[in-house]
Amino acid sequence: MQLEVIEDSQRLASVTPEWRDLLSRSASRDFFLLPEWCQHWWATFGRGSTLRTLAAWDGGRLIGLLPLYKQRIMQCNRLLFLGQPRHSDRVDLLADPGREAECFALMAEALSDMDDWDLLSLRNFSVFTGNADLAAEALRKAGLDCFLQEDEHFLYIPLEQYGSYDAYRDFFSSKVTRRRYRRKRKRLESLPGMEWREERELGQALIDEIEDLDRNKSLRGRRHDCFFNQEGNAEFLQRVFTDPVLREHTSSITLRAQGELVAYRLDFHLDRRAMAYQIAYNDAYSVHSPGTMLLLHTIRRCFEGGVAELDFLREGGTYKNRYANTFRTSTRLSAYRGNPKSKVLAFYHRNIKPLRKRLGQQDWVERVIPKQVRSRYDI
Repeated sequence: MQLEVIEDSQRLASVTPEWRDLLSRSASRDFFLLPEWCQHWWATFGRGSTLRTLAAWDGGRLIGLLPLYKQRIMQCNRLLFLGQPRHSDRVDLLADPGREAECFALMAEALSDMDDWDLLSLRNFSVFTGNADLAAEALRKAGLDCFLQEDEHFLYIPLEQYGSYDAYRDFFSSKVTRRRYRRKRKRLESLPGMEWREERELGQALIDEIEDLDRNKSLRGRRHDCFFNQEGNAEFLQRVFTDPVLREHTSSITLRAQGELVAYRLDFHLDRRAMAYQIAYNDAYSVHSPGTMLLLHTIRRCFEGGVAELDFLREGGTYKNRYANTFRTSTRLSAYRGNPKSKVLAFYHRNIKPLRKRLGQQDWVERVIPKQVRSRYDI
């Protein structure tokens, strides 16, 4: 086995066929590990950072891949997964089944030999596998301090468990609630020119429409906390929509009134799993609950389309608990070198941050420090 450290975007693109083949074999197969997703993210957001992707080869066969990059923030050099901290909802090691421990051991030795980083931070790691424990064991054997903690919950609807939309609806809602939903849907569909539309043209025109709704007409937009307020997201979405591979895994359902966009959903899908990535609606129509109606319409379409699971991805709204009660838990993996910066970070993550939460100061932090800043600096 040999380890290659990929630091050039052209070299990263050249291993796309091997990467895709490895993904098809790996137990951690997920949309956010597609090579096209990671490479477009790097092309959009990688300015000022350095690639540090670790690739394990056995002969000419790629058997392990950990797509990392190095980012310098506040005099601290962090190693992060491509797509994080804001766009890839979960990450994992790609490896041949049964060879995960070998790959982690090789990669941990390489990380130990590198002296230009202070913190390895993998958020929402190892949702579908037990790789977090394997990674921690390998990092510790390589002489690195490692810290594991529970991260976020990923709610999902196991559609096959219910069998039909009617059975699912009856389980999650009372007769009174179902009658209320029927009345709201009827009023909504009685508005002039109201229609549901599964968008076939995922292009710039649709991006412009959903950006306008997100920024100027949604409640989150008025709070300056919407998807398109984050710099580079419009460009990144345009790359996703125009990539032929990613376009096959992307869908959008919209609700329109006389052609005007009222609400939209942006979903990804892979291997009969649908992933609810973004949703927003025009707040002027809030009396009709367009977001709820659009979500219920999407769930119905998933049942009709033979989807096995609707994944709500990471936490971000208590409303999700009204539609799902099954969840997976991710792990947060942090590794530190022995230098003073790393020791300070390790002390903060192990002691100060948990104490702050227990004392109730997290609410104060969230009020004072914007969400984008907290995410960027891991506060």
